[in-house]
Amino acid sequence: MSTPNLKRDVYLTINQQIEEDLVGDVKTFRLFNNQFDRENVENAFLYPAVFCQYENIDYVSTTNGSQQGDLMLTLHVGFHSLKTEDLEIFALLDKLFLMMTDLNCGFTRVRELQDIDHDNVQVWQQSYKLVMRDDTGNIHNRRKTTTNVTEIDIVKELQIDPLS
Repeated sequence: MSTPNLKRDVYLTINQQIEEDLVGDVKTFRLFNNQFDRENVENAFLYPAVFCQYENIDYVSTTNGSQQGDLMLTLHVGFHSLKTEDLEIFALLDKLFLMMTDLNCGFTRVRELQDIDHDNVQVWQQSYKLVMRDDTGNIHNRRKTTTNVTEIDIVKELQIDPLS
């Protein structure tokens, strides 16, 4: 069994929700690696595509080694179209926003930005903020068991080899 990891768990939750709620609307979901600018060298992907980027996570220490952080997450949404003007991406952006809101884990949309200059691909960025608590470093989660030794019995045996 793997240990809890908040960033991984958030990513897997979003992925699962896309598979359940947006089946057919989103054909690729991956971690962001500048795929739209590097489409020639990236692993192939299908459109519409959503790539998840973790941005700054600013932490503040709380008690016992726990930390609270403001997690900024940006979804890069790519929609391929050969039409002169294709407005379908707006419906997809709204569906993603509703899905993120329905996750019930506290995501707040803080920004949307059109990312231009991608040939026949429309790219939008939706950014969300999540206030999270990370207990990975909490001293109660990493307790070590110690044993106090109060008495040690040492027994010495003398062995004599008769052939020597």
